[in-house]
Amino acid sequence: MAGSPEKSVSAQEWKEQGNRLFLSRKYQESAACYSKAIKRNPSVSVYYTNRALCHVKLQQHDKALADCKQALELDPQSVKALFFLGQCHLEMENYDEAIGNLQRGGLGTKVAIKGPDTEGVHLTSRNRPPIP
Repeated sequence: MAGSPEKSVSAQEWKEQGNRLFLSRKYQESAACYSKAIKRNPSVSVYYTNRALCHVKLQQHDKALADCKQALELDPQSVKALFFLGQCHLEMENYDEAIGNLQRGGLGTKVAIKGPDTEGVHLTSRNRPPIP
């Protein structure tokens, strides 16, 4: 659409709009803004991790995993991407994967899971002794 106001909005502006919507717990709308930011500038890893968090909140773990992996392609040291990747794997009960990603992000080997059936289950990787 020629002359559309959407055409003049920058990637950063889409990100900021997505952030505002996220704070209002409008996760679907927020993810759409991050998608527009990505369309404008697909080389910014933060746009992918922000959208991944929206997908986590919406329990769309496959989409969140894909965004985290793309963010890591752009920035292999992204702690945010590794954390969300680990969080997705925890939600999907892929505990070894979760621990590996959390460790890569420098987030330790001990992970507490809180949910309706647990009171803080602690996981450690198989080859390491439990951490007290």
